[in-house]
Amino acid sequence: MTWPEGQVGDPGYVRGEGPGGGVDPLVGAPLRRVDDPQFPGPVLAALGLAARGGPLPTRYVAQLPTVSALRVAAGEIPAGTFRDRVVVVGRTDAAASTVTTPLGLMSPAQVEAQALLGALDGALWAPAPAWWLGLLATTAWALALTAALRGRGLAAVLAITGAAIAGALVLDAGLFAAGLLRLGAGVAVTVVLVTAAARLLGLTERALPADLLERTGVAGSASGLHKVSDA
Repeated sequence: MTWPEGQVGDPGYVRGEGPGGGVDPLVGAPLRRVDDPQFPGPVLAALGLAARGGPLPTRYVAQLPTVSALRVAAGEIPAGTFRDRVVVVGRTDAAASTVTTPLGLMSPAQVEAQALLGALDGALWAPAPAWWLGLLATTAWALALTAALRGRGLAAVLAITGAAIAGALVLDAGLFAAGLLRLGAGVAVTVVLVTAAARLLGLTERALPADLLERTGVAGSASGLHKVSDA
């Protein structure tokens, strides 16, 4: 399979926004093909894979094997080398490497090869859930954490906080590695930290002497109540 080459911004290649209008801070803006309808639909059909609307998600793995076209034309590479293999024909030189990835700069052909490898491995992440589903999940997560931390001491709060953060990271990494869903753990971890901070503030208010809390204003800011002097 061969695709036209070009710099990002040339006809056929644009830099767009990611799902939900955001740009991945690690990968950067995704590469989107706008003028060439031959990818990915017909390519997926030729490989016996299910059709998918929109650009293929890309799971970047180790550098893919690359063979010089000059060596192929010169007959140095046996024809059987490419039998029953998916071959992407395109440039890999420095001038064509215009796409920033976690593995460094790549050419559009290399990015599409990585995307096809993910498709062959079954790493076709489902689209991000609707915003209201994410809001409901975040609310449920916050309520569950609040219930888990209620009445807990300092050691238990720290232990639950650590376990919750680790669980969110493991779940996100597992869904990503399995090619199921790009969930993102940032919101979940933030909710854990805010909930734990609120609980620790309550513990601090009960542990410190009342006169110290009044002088520092912690009691007033935490409870919203201020003592009125009789003087």
